[in-house]
Amino acid sequence: MTSLQNGLRENSNIISLLRFPLIVGVVFIHSLSLTHGDYPIYDLLYSLITETLCSVCVPLFFFFSGYLFFLNIEKLNIDVYISKLNKRVKTLVIPYVFWNLFVVAIIGIGQFFLPSLFTGAFKNVMDFDLKDWVSIFYCSLGSNKPIAYQLWFLRDLILMIAITPLLFWLCKYLKLWWIAALFVLSFIGVPSIVTGLSFFSLSYFCVGCLFGIYKQPFCLTSRKIKFYIFIVYVILVAGELIAKINGWPCWEYVHRINTLIGCIAVIQLASLYVERYNISHVFYMKKSINNATFFIYCYHGIIASFVGRIAINHLNNDLEAVFWYFAIVVFIVITGVLGYVLLKKLSPRFTGVITGGRT
Repeated sequence: MTSLQNGLRENSNIISLLRFPLIVGVVFIHSLSLTHGDYPIYDLLYSLITETLCSVCVPLFFFFSGYLFFLNIEKLNIDVYISKLNKRVKTLVIPYVFWNLFVVAIIGIGQFFLPSLFTGAFKNVMDFDLKDWVSIFYCSLGSNKPIAYQLWFLRDLILMIAITPLLFWLCKYLKLWWIAALFVLSFIGVPSIVTGLSFFSLSYFCVGCLFGIYKQPFCLTSRKIKFYIFIVYVILVAGELIAKINGWPCWEYVHRINTLIGCIAVIQLASLYVERYNISHVFYMKKSINNATFFIYCYHGIIASFVGRIAINHLNNDLEAVFWYFAIVVFIVITGVLGYVLLKKLSPRFTGVITGGRT
């Protein structure tokens, strides 16, 4: 096996290894969110886990998506482009439409049977007009996200894939200059021109595109450099927490740099594990659990919102806030895996449709 084949195989193993823990991180992002200042221990954990450590999850998913899209492409002509689009209709668009409609149905049922929990959060589904029905798939009811709010990632990904010929040309010929420009615009907080095509999303997706186009390995060769990257990341995490706690204006810029360094550090840590161990030994690498990641991602938003509303109404102290913060994540992950496995047994074809063939 050539060094290139070894590198690409290691890339594949890194993606497989990280997929499940990254989706758990996404669930943490959408777990219990409370007003800062009421519960100091909860605030510290939320700042460390949700706002700092888990900030690498979505960028890494964009990075992997860009990499996988271009990995097997030597030249992006019209035939290849159409073929790729057809595949993404199955893997992205159909699940995206289904889960948004599913959330609308849940909200409608909830507004009828449990108005105290659902009324006020959204416009009454029975009052939706044509504009409202169209908006749920893009910027729902005046927000900047679809009605299944966690699916903003899929929306952005679908839009970026639609313009991949342009992105391919920019990555192919401008290379690092294009990537650097995107990150500078993202770091200084320039707002996106089109909703769903933010510089944040584009920057990480296009880095993945560059790795896919040129078939490059993710990991660095030097273990010493990997160690230094990890140390820098730990220092930045501490710096971000201190800046955030003290309300320093610079914390947002530290956070953006920290997210980039964190993505690099996570990939390097994963590569160290892949080098030393057989990843099939990890319990979550079992196919049924690893394949459940997309199902967990699509289903978790409405559960997090519903359980979170119940939890907020029953909080009495800091310890309970911390308990619910972790309990919601555990509940969603376990029910997501079990729900996926059960649904797959009952109707594998339907499960394949709503998960984009990820069975």
